Amino acid sequence: MDKEARIIALIAQAGRAMVEFEKDFDVIEKGGSQNYVTTVDLRVQRMIAQALEEICPEGILIAEEDGLGKARTAPCFFVLDPIDGTSNLMHGMKHSAISLSMHEAGRYALAIVYDPYLEEMFVANRKGAFLNGAPIHVSSRPLADALIGFGTNPYDRTRSHENFAALEALFYHCHEIRRSGSAALDLAYVACGRLDGMFEQNLQAWDFSAGRFLVEQAGGRVTDYALNSPDPTCETSLIASNGLIHEQMHGLITGGRNGN
Repeated sequence: MDKEARIIALIAQAGRAMVEFEKDFDVIEKGGSQNYVTTVDLRVQRMIAQALEEICPEGILIAEEDGLGKARTAPCFFVLDPIDGTSNLMHGMKHSAISLSMHEAGRYALAIVYDPYLEEMFVANRKGAFLNGAPIHVSSRPLADALIGFGTNPYDRTRSHENFAALEALFYHCHEIRRSGSAALDLAYVACGRLDGMFEQNLQAWDFSAGRFLVEQAGGRVTDYALNSPDPTCETSLIASNGLIHEQMHGLITGGRNGN
């Protein structure tokens, strides 16, 4: 079994463990208002980290529960969110995912977003984007027919008025809006055409790194609020789309401004 297949198998195994761990878990406040981690996050991360050390001993892991204080110039590194959608998990809403990207020589090599509840494995590599092994592609819907996902940041609400103003502006120009609680799954859904676009302020690297590659390999577009290509190791405000509606989304979200 090659490296990619071993990593995909690992994430599937971790997803099954996540569902088991969820049956009995504790919640830990991480030091900020509304900022929590569960013992499920910690156990899943530990499991994945230990296995990645065996699969790719030269790799460096950048993970939500470890922070970003590791070299980004390594020949191989991973960006991991052990549970994207922790708030959903805490409330028993079955909409969370494991998100992992692998980077070699400064380029994406692999991205995985796995929803263990639906057993949906989204994978992107340099050949394309796939859902449970079948190729996927972004939609071709115009903005008037588009279903748009968005996210809010419960940890920092100082710019919430901007977020909701952008949401209102988009609402009058698209078909409908959805708030799922998982940026990784929103991006995966853009990649397979369930959503036509998504946006969220101040996403951390582990929230979007895998999803960015999925959307791009599925034929879509991902930028920050200044229309630049986002750094997969840095916090950013993100717009992702099928490409056709990207400029319209950007104009409505930023009010015509270029900024982050």
